[in-house]
Amino acid sequence: MADWWRNAGVDEETAAIDRLPGAQAPDEQDLAVRGLITSLESCHHKAHRHVELILQAIADGRTAKGPGRRPPGAVHPAEIVWREASDLLRGWLSGAPGGPGKADIGGLPVAELFVALGPRTPLKRWQVGRVVDRIESFLDPSREYVYLECNVGPYGEPLQAPAASVRPGKECGFLEHTLRTAIHDTVAGQPAEISLALAIDLLMPCHWRFPRNLLIVLGAIGGKLDSDEPLCACSRNIELAPAREQMRDIAATMVEFSGRAAKDVLDGTAWGTVRQDVLAALGPPTPVKVWLAVSLGKTLRLQLYL
Repeated sequence: MADWWRNAGVDEETAAIDRLPGAQAPDEQDLAVRGLITSLESCHHKAHRHVELILQAIADGRTAKGPGRRPPGAVHPAEIVWREASDLLRGWLSGAPGGPGKADIGGLPVAELFVALGPRTPLKRWQVGRVVDRIESFLDPSREYVYLECNVGPYGEPLQAPAASVRPGKECGFLEHTLRTAIHDTVAGQPAEISLALAIDLLMPCHWRFPRNLLIVLGAIGGKLDSDEPLCACSRNIELAPAREQMRDIAATMVEFSGRAAKDVLDGTAWGTVRQDVLAALGPPTPVKVWLAVSLGKTLRLQLYL
């Protein structure tokens, strides 16, 4: 059951949720809906739509959505931006920065990205190469990304060994420099810093703020270490996520829908405004619906630190 919470973490409340009657004998469709909740990331650029699909699935008791079910050849517009960013940076690495032939990438002027990088140097080329690796690991899931600093993921899950153990010679020197380089920004409005290495590791194209995060990272590679805006990541500055207020309301609504069962396992309910339209769409509560609803609400609370 712990695998159900791999996108959020576990605590006493999650254990209590897993003991609810609806969790005891889920059928294949129940598990498919629970899988949607497990795949939810509140920082994703489609988080708003993902939550809508989960609510519909809880109401219907079944779903045909989920990871790996996209029609062959289908490409989301955001993924075009990822490819354009990769092509642009590959052009810069080769010394022929022609890019994808567009004036902007994800709303950012291409010229601004080049200015942020400044002149090419061996160190910059190595660092930009790691940025390209990060982007292309999302474009091609079979392509392994070697983490520079992350030893754990955003929710504490173990990752592979840091790159220092596998990059010898000059590259090891580049890595050490990248680990020591600190970007100064803010977290929750307070002064903070993050290593350039960790910032590259956390540069996930699927994130809602990918283009701006990319500009911050490229600016740091170019020497601008005092960022004009905060670097956002899965669990960093999550309060800035555009879907956060919606998620707060959904978390509160799931408790209201689940009634006494939710109040018995959750500590507090004042996270947002109850959505009457969502309650009506969910229909009458059943043990399985209650289990799924409380699981969704708890996942949102853990991800958003509510």
